[in-house]
Amino acid sequence: MAATKEDVRSLTLSGEALDIGQRAQLLGLAEQLAGVGHWLVDLAQEMLYWSDEIYRIHGVTPDTYTPDLESAISFYHPDDVDQVRDAVESAIIDKCSFQFECRIVRPSGEIRTVQSKSIVQTDEDGNAISVFGIFHDVTELRSTEDRLREINDRYQQAIKGAKYGLWDWDIGADSMHWASQAVLDPAADESIQDPLGELRKNLHPRDRDRVITEIKAYLKGLLPGPYDTEYRLQQPDGSYAWLHVVGQATWDGSGAPIRMAGSSVDITDRKNDERTRDTLYRLLSNADMSPRQHVREMLKIARQHLRMDLAIVSRIEESCLTIEFADAEADKAQPQGSYPLADTLCSRVLSDDRFYTTRGDELKDVFAPGADSRDPTLHYVGIPLYVDGKQYGTLSFRAYGYTANLLEYRRKVFVTMLAQWIAYEIAQHQSKEKLLQSARKLAERDRELDVLAAARERQ
Repeated sequence: MAATKEDVRSLTLSGEALDIGQRAQLLGLAEQLAGVGHWLVDLAQEMLYWSDEIYRIHGVTPDTYTPDLESAISFYHPDDVDQVRDAVESAIIDKCSFQFECRIVRPSGEIRTVQSKSIVQTDEDGNAISVFGIFHDVTELRSTEDRLREINDRYQQAIKGAKYGLWDWDIGADSMHWASQAVLDPAADESIQDPLGELRKNLHPRDRDRVITEIKAYLKGLLPGPYDTEYRLQQPDGSYAWLHVVGQATWDGSGAPIRMAGSSVDITDRKNDERTRDTLYRLLSNADMSPRQHVREMLKIARQHLRMDLAIVSRIEESCLTIEFADAEADKAQPQGSYPLADTLCSRVLSDDRFYTTRGDELKDVFAPGADSRDPTLHYVGIPLYVDGKQYGTLSFRAYGYTANLLEYRRKVFVTMLAQWIAYEIAQHQSKEKLLQSARKLAERDRELDVLAAARERQ
C-alpha cells in the first residue's frame, strides 16, 4: 500500500511528540546496537555519569557498581592505567580533549579493547566544568583485523616463499597492481604505471619482440585460451630471472580489452636444472671421453650447479674410505688418499643407506676446515653409490658457507639422478678394465704358446 503525504506528515508529528523518556530509550537501544556508550564527568559536583551501554561494556550493572573517577580508571589494564590517568588529568587541568584506545579488565577477568574520545566543556571564564565523552567497545573489530592481518601475512609469506606473484592489469587506466612483488622486485611499489612499457624495458633482448607480439595478439583475441608463456626478465641486480606467466583478459561488448589478471612464477631454478641436465646429456654422449673423464666432468658441473665447494666420489672398503674422484673450488684443497670411514660424514650416509643432508649438526668430517670441525656453516649432502647392485661408496657435496636448500625435492632428484649416472660410468670403467685384463691375459697366454711352439720347433 502506497504511503500518502498525510501518512508521512503523521509520522513526522509522532516523532516530534516523543517524550524525554522515549528518546532516552531509543538512545539506549542505539548505543547497545553500536556498542557505543557515553559518559560525563561533572567537575563541579565531582560526579561521574555512565550510560547503560558503558555498564554493559565494563561487565557491571548500576545495581552493583556506582562509578567514580578513580575506580573507573582502575578497570583499565595495568599496562594502560598510567596512559588513561594522564589523559584524564590533562583534560581537567589543561582543558585538552583526548582520544585513546586501551584495554579494560572486566570483573570476570575478560579483557576488552575500548576506544574513548572526549571534549571539555568550559564556563564563560574558560574554566573546565565537565568532560563529556563516548566509549566504544572495539574488541571484535580488532580481533577481526588481527585475524585478517594474520591471514594476509601468511598469504604474503607463502607467495614470497613460492616466488609467486599475482597481478591485475587495468588496461584502461594503464596501471598494474601486484599482490606480491617478490617475482619482479621486492623493493618495487605495489602499483606499476605503463606496465607494458616497463615489461618491454626489462625483457631479455631475445624474448622482447616475441612476448610483446604475443600479448598484443592475445588482447586482440587472436590467440586462444588464457595467455601462457615463459620469458626472462631483468632483476635489480642486472641478472635475469625466468618467469612462467599465465593471465586471463576480459573484453567489453565491443571486443576491446578492459582488464587482464594472472600470476607469475619464478622458474629460474627449473630452467637452470634443465640446462645442467642438457649439459650432462651432451657430456655422456661424447664417445671420445673415457668413463673416468665423464665422472670428473660430471662432478665439476654438478658442484657448480649446486653451488657447493667440494664434490667427492668415494670408494668404501671395510672401514676405510678412499677418494676416487674429487672436484673443489679453486681456493679449496682437493682431498686425496684414504681415511678412516668413522671420521667422515659418509659413515652416516652408509648407515642410513639413503639420501642424507645436514647443516652443522654435530658435524665431524675430515674434509671440513679442520679435524672434528663443528662449524655451523658447513653444509653436507650425500647419497650411497651402488654399482652392479652392490654398495660401492658415496657421492657427497660440501659447502662452507650459505648454499641453496639441498632439501628441496628437485635438488634431491638431481643428486639421485647424478649418483645413478656416476654409478653407471664406474660400472662401464670396471667392465672395460675387466676386458683389458682379459685381453692382457690372452695376449700373455698367446706369447707363452708362441714360446712353447718355438721351443718344439728347435727340438
